[in-house]
Amino acid sequence: MALYSPLYEAENRTKFTENHTDKTILLYLIKTLIFTYV
Repeated sequence: MALYSPLYEAENRTKFTENHTDKTILLYLIKTLIFTYV
């Protein structure tokens, strides 16, 4: 358990940051689309 917990935590963190960057990229694309049409 002592070895498993840090690995599991690190995995969750990388997944969270990946999801966060994906959302940021999506927001950026949406903003650029809006500005292009306006």
